[in-house]
Amino acid sequence: MRILTLTSLFPGAAAPRHGVFVKERLADFRRHSGAEVRVVSPVPFFPRFLPSRRYGQFARAPRREEWAGFEILRPRYLMLPRIGVALQGLSYYVGVRGAVRRLRRAFPFDLIDAHYAYPDGFAAALLRHRLDVPLVLTVRGTDVNLLPGLKATAAQVRYALRAADALVAVSRALAGLAVEAGADPARVTVLRNGVDAERFRPLPMDECRRGLGLPEQGRVLASVGLLVPRKGHDLLLRALALMPAAERPYTVIAGDGPEEGALRALAAQLGLAERVRFLGAVEHDALAALYSSSDLSVLASSREGWPNVLLESMACGTPVVATAVHGSPEVVADESVGLLVQERSAEALAAALQAAFTRGFDRERVRRYAQGMGWRETSLGLERVFQEVLRRRASRRGEGR
Repeated sequence: MRILTLTSLFPGAAAPRHGVFVKERLADFRRHSGAEVRVVSPVPFFPRFLPSRRYGQFARAPRREEWAGFEILRPRYLMLPRIGVALQGLSYYVGVRGAVRRLRRAFPFDLIDAHYAYPDGFAAALLRHRLDVPLVLTVRGTDVNLLPGLKATAAQVRYALRAADALVAVSRALAGLAVEAGADPARVTVLRNGVDAERFRPLPMDECRRGLGLPEQGRVLASVGLLVPRKGHDLLLRALALMPAAERPYTVIAGDGPEEGALRALAAQLGLAERVRFLGAVEHDALAALYSSSDLSVLASSREGWPNVLLESMACGTPVVATAVHGSPEVVADESVGLLVQERSAEALAAALQAAFTRGFDRERVRRYAQGMGWRETSLGLERVFQEVLRRRASRRGEGR
């Protein structure tokens, strides 16, 4: 089986934390299946008179590289923030089609494995028809819980969902949203993300706290995620301000993004500056030490697909508190490993944090729960999906003779 993975969500030297979950799934699938895999991971670029700090990082990526054992091609496509969203799928397609055609001559792939319905899935659907190869599309979050409701992207998302020979959703919640957006329910399979329980494992708490310069005594709370509005770091700060001063944990926020200045100002305004530390971006391999140093981790998002940070925290034995949005209840499906906040408000989050700190979670049990969600079951399911798509294709071709 030869697979072309098409996704802008793939890590590399320029952005090693970008789309790690896509790489992890593909790596486990390749290990057990023996399939040959090539990756095309296009990079957005801007005209020089429109500088972008965010996309500038991606623009530094080499056009061809090997990363974590994968051969990756990184063609460029024009991206204009906000004003260019409606054209991004077409621009993506124009940017990758030449590289994909050339790759196919040297590597006659059997199937396109695309991630994210727009712009990746839309471009992959155009390639599917042009090259006459089947498409398996994985939806992961915003592509079905936000983009189908936006005028600029709704039609392209529906086209991608309907064109796919099979659709993979990383949670049951996203599968339902994909069907609402136009996907054929008979073609939808739920395959959750997994966790590498060797990379994310419990480490000595006292050593981790010393290594990170955290207080060795008292409660420590971790919040990991981009500093963007949907991750709810501002909601967390407001919740901490509502807790009695003596019960407020020392809070570590790991991540970077455009909201950092506003969040620091909010922490100061709420009188939390001495109890909240912003770590900035943390390498994926370093997160186990942060989780292990913490009594609890929190995710206050407004929307999620399958939040890997919750599973990674639990694999380190650290219980979680999360807002009950989209795939989060499927990750935290047992009260012995964490608490869900049904009402997304500062008051409800503060109450949940206080309840979680006094609950007395068994960290070994939390760890065992996460160990049951490794990648192998997911990658075996993915292989079945691929094989079924190829079997149907062979059957149709046989009937056409």
